[in-house]
Amino acid sequence: MNSILFQPAVFPELRVAEDTPVFPAYVGTPSAASLPLFGDDVWDLRVLRVRRNQPLDWLVIDFRPFTDPIRRLVAKEYLYARLNLTHPHHRRLAPTNVKGEYYLLRRFLIYLDTAWDGVRLAEVTQTMLDAYLLFCRQGKKGQVVTASAVQDNILIPIKLAAYRTAFSSDALTLVPWKGRSARM
Repeated sequence: MNSILFQPAVFPELRVAEDTPVFPAYVGTPSAASLPLFGDDVWDLRVLRVRRNQPLDWLVIDFRPFTDPIRRLVAKEYLYARLNLTHPHHRRLAPTNVKGEYYLLRRFLIYLDTAWDGVRLAEVTQTMLDAYLLFCRQGKKGQVVTASAVQDNILIPIKLAAYRTAFSSDALTLVPWKGRSARM
């Protein structure tokens, strides 16, 4: 489908080992032993609870709903990259926002699995992203969809493309909407 093939060996230094702490900056602190490792299927971030009014379940990220190991790895690599890598166009993700980003990512990957028969990110086309934009604009049973909610959902494929060098098994190789705003 996509003429550009994903080549994971281009940036091998960005691969994350299973025993790498999700938050390397906290290594050596008292809470380090309680922090999750990259290979864990559940990232429990409650020890980092920086906002006391945030529900504790919003600090637990469960990757087990991804039954496809490649999808699970993409989700982990994406969130790890968003938490730890500096990007010129996207600020680092705060621990308090990980769950929200996880839900948006999961929605996009589930959409690919259901609407496009589990197509890999490397095979996603602009037509598929345009269809996802329409999907995001449609509310469930009369529900109003705000422009900001659509934007939040559409930013996921844009960020997946921006962080594509951080993925080892599958990555979005095209630049969504050729770098312009997503419009239809």
